Amino acid sequence: MYIISILQKRCLRELEEELEEELEDDVDPGLITQLIKERLSKFEDILPPQSATPLDPTKCHARVWADKTGAQCSHKIDKECLCGKHWNISHKKGYLEFNRYDEERPIINEKGNPIPWNDGIVSIDTIFRYQRMNLHKLLKQRKITPQ
Repeated sequence: MYIISILQKRCLRELEEELEEELEDDVDPGLITQLIKERLSKFEDILPPQSATPLDPTKCHARVWADKTGAQCSHKIDKECLCGKHWNISHKKGYLEFNRYDEERPIINEKGNPIPWNDGIVSIDTIFRYQRMNLHKLLKQRKITPQ
């Protein structure tokens, strides 16, 4: 579960509890929940999307670093929806370092280090996901199962 959804659920739960106590039996709890969800959905616009620009089908489909933004490669397509450079990398390594632009941005690199994408609050989410992955890796190495 990602931090944004955790924060939204917690905010929803706390607002429901506070409003139900304050309004008591005057209002239907289902209506309260509906109104809160409508208001919370308006705040999703302030969170930067992973891919703000839609995929340009005439350009290479690889994702490039682009000053930590993860933009689409600007070169023209050569083979298999990739430019010559990214096609060679894909066939040599077997993968693209930052995935394709139409796929989710990776959160860690091939060495297991977090990729510091520059997009505000979503970066916090990346840290949480990375730490969760590390925890699962440690648990697997020690053959411990969470209770």
